[in-house]
Amino acid sequence: MKLWLLMVATLFSYGATAKDTVFRVGTYEDHVPAIKRFIKLHGCPALGEAALNENQILAEYLIFCNALKASGISYELQISGLPVNSRIIDAVKSGLLHASMVGIWVNEVEAEDIHLSAPLFRENEFEKGLYTTRQLAPNFTSLDTIRNAITLTNENWHMDWALLQCAGLRLLHVGLYENMFKMLSRGRGELLPLTFSGKEDFERDPFEQPLVPVAGFKLVFPDSTHFLVSKQTPQSEALQKALEDGLKKLREGGEIKDTYIRLGIINPRVADWQPLGCAGTAPYQHLN
Repeated sequence: MKLWLLMVATLFSYGATAKDTVFRVGTYEDHVPAIKRFIKLHGCPALGEAALNENQILAEYLIFCNALKASGISYELQISGLPVNSRIIDAVKSGLLHASMVGIWVNEVEAEDIHLSAPLFRENEFEKGLYTTRQLAPNFTSLDTIRNAITLTNENWHMDWALLQCAGLRLLHVGLYENMFKMLSRGRGELLPLTFSGKEDFERDPFEQPLVPVAGFKLVFPDSTHFLVSKQTPQSEALQKALEDGLKKLREGGEIKDTYIRLGIINPRVADWQPLGCAGTAPYQHLN
């Protein structure tokens, strides 16, 4: 296999020595700089002490490293950036990576080829809102107004795309995350799906562009996410056991759910909002 990974220098070592096990792990390439800056300043702090900065991918790095820390294993992480889930899955499946350091939807994975960790998000826990500018938000008063708008998303986000398409929205594929916000600011789209924030008004301001959700509507994802562990490396079984032991401790201590609540992704304040579903069928029935 060609070495097409964007390899990054070792970013984090927890108590590392020359005899430590090195784990090659993958996450999204556009998040690697932020994770690198965080690790340089903070390493792997306890989940409850870390400033998450509304960054789910950073939070999942912290869940990963804290799980290994809780298991007692001595390790070093070598972090690689890849653009989409399918590339991460292929790299883990082949053994080029030992594991993913970001949660992957279980429906995207052939479980017989890859170890799945215990879930990060359990089924129906992960939710998103449809975000827009404060100026446009009053325009969206019904499902019809949402369906008539142009929603910017990435067709490689398979679950997002399927749910939005199922709800009858007009979708426009945008390959780069940052470009979605640029296009929204230039009037080339009106909505984009984002996870909720923990702020009072749910405001998100990535790339210094404040956005708010359309009130009353949300996407609910009928799937679970997991870290992936390769079956093709000598360290596979040890890493899988360490993750399972550590994740069990974090789950039992409430730290995984608390982390996602702090981010705002698991958000009790949107419990009564209407899930966007499929006309004439139970919501997301065709995806289950």
